[in-house]
Amino acid sequence: HFNRNALNVADNLSIIEHSVLCANVLYLREAGILHRIGRVVMRGDQLQDPYRALTGGALLDETRNQWNNVLPASTHDLTAMLSASSVGGGLAWVGVIGSASRYSINDSDSNGDFSVIGRHEVGHNWGSGHYEGNAPEGSTIMSNNSLSRISSPELRKIVDHRNNVLGILDNLGPYGFPLPPRASLDIAYAAYGVNTTINVLANDHDGNGQTISILSYDPVTHLGGQVSQSAGNLVLNSVAHHGQMDWFNYRIQDSAGRTATGIVYVQGEKASSKLTGTGIGTTGAYCCSYTFDKALDGNLTTFYDADSATGDWVGLDLGAGNTKALSKIKFAARSGHEGRMNGGMIQASNSADFSSGVVTLHTISGSPASGSLTSVGLSNNTAYRYVRYLGPTDGWCNIAEIEFWGADPAVADPPNGVIAGGMGAGLIDLSWNAATFATSYNVKRATVSGGPYTTIAPNITSTTFSDSGLTAGATYYYVVTAVNGIGESANSAQVSAKASATPSSDWRLNDGSGTVATDSSPAGNDGTVSGATWTTGFAGAALQFDGVNSYANFGTGPSVSGLNDFSVAAWIKTSATTNGVIIQQRDTAGFNGQYRFRVNNNGTLQFMVYGDSAYQFDFATTQAINDGNWHHVVAVRDGNAGSIYIDGNATPAATASGTARNLSASISTNIGRDVRDGNLNFNGSIDEVQVYKATALTGADVVSLYNSYFSPPPSSPTGLSATPGNAQVALSWNVSSGATSYNVKRSTTSGSGYSVIGTPGTNGFTDTTAVNGTTYYYVVSAVNGSGESANSTQVSATPVAPVPTFVASGAIASGTGTIAPSLPAGLVTGDILLLFVETANQAISVSGANGGTWTEVTGSPQGTGTAAGASAARMTAFWSRYNGTQGAPTLSDSGNHQSARMIAIRGAAASGNPWNVTAGGVEATSDTSASVPGATTTVANTLVVIAVAGSLPDANGTANFSGWTNGNLSSLTERTDNTHNLGNGGALGIATGVKATAGAYGNTAATHASAAVKGMISIAIRN
Repeated sequence: HFNRNALNVADNLSIIEHSVLCANVLYLREAGILHRIGRVVMRGDQLQDPYRALTGGALLDETRNQWNNVLPASTHDLTAMLSASSVGGGLAWVGVIGSASRYSINDSDSNGDFSVIGRHEVGHNWGSGHYEGNAPEGSTIMSNNSLSRISSPELRKIVDHRNNVLGILDNLGPYGFPLPPRASLDIAYAAYGVNTTINVLANDHDGNGQTISILSYDPVTHLGGQVSQSAGNLVLNSVAHHGQMDWFNYRIQDSAGRTATGIVYVQGEKASSKLTGTGIGTTGAYCCSYTFDKALDGNLTTFYDADSATGDWVGLDLGAGNTKALSKIKFAARSGHEGRMNGGMIQASNSADFSSGVVTLHTISGSPASGSLTSVGLSNNTAYRYVRYLGPTDGWCNIAEIEFWGADPAVADPPNGVIAGGMGAGLIDLSWNAATFATSYNVKRATVSGGPYTTIAPNITSTTFSDSGLTAGATYYYVVTAVNGIGESANSAQVSAKASATPSSDWRLNDGSGTVATDSSPAGNDGTVSGATWTTGFAGAALQFDGVNSYANFGTGPSVSGLNDFSVAAWIKTSATTNGVIIQQRDTAGFNGQYRFRVNNNGTLQFMVYGDSAYQFDFATTQAINDGNWHHVVAVRDGNAGSIYIDGNATPAATASGTARNLSASISTNIGRDVRDGNLNFNGSIDEVQVYKATALTGADVVSLYNSYFSPPPSSPTGLSATPGNAQVALSWNVSSGATSYNVKRSTTSGSGYSVIGTPGTNGFTDTTAVNGTTYYYVVSAVNGSGESANSTQVSATPVAPVPTFVASGAIASGTGTIAPSLPAGLVTGDILLLFVETANQAISVSGANGGTWTEVTGSPQGTGTAAGASAARMTAFWSRYNGTQGAPTLSDSGNHQSARMIAIRGAAASGNPWNVTAGGVEATSDTSASVPGATTTVANTLVVIAVAGSLPDANGTANFSGWTNGNLSSLTERTDNTHNLGNGGALGIATGVKATAGAYGNTAATHASAAVKGMISIAIRN
């Protein structure tokens, strides 16, 4: 009794159909499974409902009882019972299709919709549990039931069960509608520096039975491994450490041009081999000679079944001279009892009975697979004589197979993921990924690329290091090695960074209270605050100046002397329209030997140097900064030249030059006011003030200093791939850490001329302005508040229109007079209609267009023999562009007989003749083979339509043609096959195939059941 939709039977049936259809959309594409509704049972009276008082498992049990024993017998593969809210979602038996327990309970929405619950519970029926493989692809219908997709581990369980019950299923063949291929998750195991071949296509498939191939791939993995292609495989040179996970993406396409993206997870491991030794373990078995040796026999169908529930084990004695450290295990669970391995442990010892010195190397969690080996890397670098699998409590040590793999203890792999950056004055910070088996690291430095390197930090145990006391502006080169008891690894990949300049005085102004402004540099030139107040700064606190009489004095310690280069920098915020000093070297003791950096009343910046009773320069920017926002401002004297920089721009906002003048170190340094004249009072906030007494900052230094207040610029994107489509190119790349957006750039010239065409905030973009047939070159850069990265590696793509597709065929029409061939079903405006007519070499025409426009195809007709003769045949072909309202055409009376059939093609060129080329021919000799002439296409992605008219047989049937073959066409599929006995009789067969590239497609062979003469045509439909 299903109290939904006011007990309206039609509405309930409709929502049931909807829910099943939703599941079919998913299961058809992913698993090749189509569910069809066979029986629906509804009870109109609640008193008739046997489930009304039941909940939970009792409800599931009664469903099985009702359908197996009470209801009238029916053939069914699964049953879904719908409930209101009786089971808190759903319940189902797992892996039960083909058994007496093929049932599930599904709670439903208020309108009866159970599509979300149903898709999940049917997955259980087909064999998938929750979080298969620890949910490596995140949320799916079987893992949280929050995304409408099936992960590869889940799909394996479902397809394995499907393949085990094929005897009760109907084989419907390839899908009759276009679907993209599926690229399933791949797991690879690779040793550092070793080329590993990965057959990524092995577990990928196409629901239409089309050929799939590798379209593109990430040339660099997440960790920096190199990927290349060899024939149909990908080859990885891994940089992943033992136990470290790496990954990269690849794209596949089917012969129709549809694509899918897959991911390869790479488990780093030591190069190892399967260990052999003497089998050891607990004696005895529960029954049937299932002793411990069954777990070591290489047979995944046998298993160890101990004679006690807890404490039993199986392993190997590797011998007294064993030098191999256990690096990997492979194991398979007993079928039907996979959960009995949950909590089992892999252990090693030098004690034969494991009574002492036992080391647990791995603990199994969850329910591992049966029927296949699960591989797990171990973080172990010590050789032991005895190794074992110890079953968990109440597990009966059930295990089908255990393999122990090992390698000689070795030095650690070189560290990967090394990063270096100048994060402060005279400072470079380094970090790297931990290397498996490393106990410490050596950091090495050079002043030229490639070395020689000097060890500057030996035997450090962390994975970070700060190199200080460096020369400002100098570039340094670093490598890191990993160390353990066996030795030192090779060098890591080299990284470099430039050391930032060191200020001679550095007032962060983070004191926050009081009258002291502390100098954080070693010089200790603290200042005295007068009248200014503390406020929130750009970084921490800042000083707020009132524009009247507030300032801070720092004495002569920071002051510049002589002809030295110097630089001053600060963060300021003001909206004032009055002149105000940012920082100056000028006081009541003198002005001959001064500099001044100020904001003018129009918001521009002005920099002046005066000494030897003359100005060196006094100049201003044109850019104003009095907008009430924080700005980073820098003034520099470099010999005779002066420069002003704003907001981290490497190009000065203004420059000037003049004869260098001597400065006087006896004149004090102040911020916020001209203390000599008591004017030029700054109105606003000042923060992060720095003086460089003998350093002229370069544009690059200014950028580095500015960026030091932000997160570093993001790294250049990796893994850029481009997938062409119809007048578009889809781009994807790996996420760049710290990026807030990306610049997508395009050119029609390789290596140059890029223009920004998009600024997405995520790692994907579709170029919808691309023109089919044009090759485009793409790069991507990453952007954040600190700047823009370098461009990625370039990729290219040439968009093309997709292959036109076969829609449907109309019913066969035949007769001895006029006939009206049926239109195919499912037409939409713009579809191309191809009408093929077989006659005894008699002329035929469209005598009644019925609202359409019909034209004979170029190359038609093709006829042989005498008109109306018994050994004569003619193929005539017409075409029309469906206008949405036209009806079936009428063909003229041929005088003997005619048969005709119409097919519909979608996605052809929208104007002009829909074909690129055509070809035709005749075979006047009666035989059982046909060779339909081909032509040479000048465009890619054509759908070639092949049609044959034969003079025999003189009988009605649908099995005359077979063996359609053409090595130049993919997806060659017979579409129609008809014979008739009217007049002299005849045959008509039609097939289609895809020519993915421009060029000759050659002849198409076909076999006839009856010997005949033939008229033939092939038509390459263009997009």
